[in-house]
Amino acid sequence: MQSMPVGHVIANVLDERLSCAERYVVTGDKDLVLVICMHDMEEFEAFQTEFCTDNPMISRFTTSVVVDPAKVGLAVPETT
Repeated sequence: MQSMPVGHVIANVLDERLSCAERYVVTGDKDLVLVICMHDMEEFEAFQTEFCTDNPMISRFTTSVVVDPAKVGLAVPETT
């Protein structure tokens, strides 16, 4: 029996967190992309410590912070 990929295991755990707005299991040099919503950097740092730094399933992670939400949403314009 094959085990579930780590990205899927972590994603399933994150589904229980309200702060995890979106999650994507992806191909390439990353396994998982998260979109999380926090009230402030203190809350983010606690999340990062709990789910990334102290998580033995995560060997490496990178962080990006949105400073200017240029376009928000997944709406695709209709074509005629």
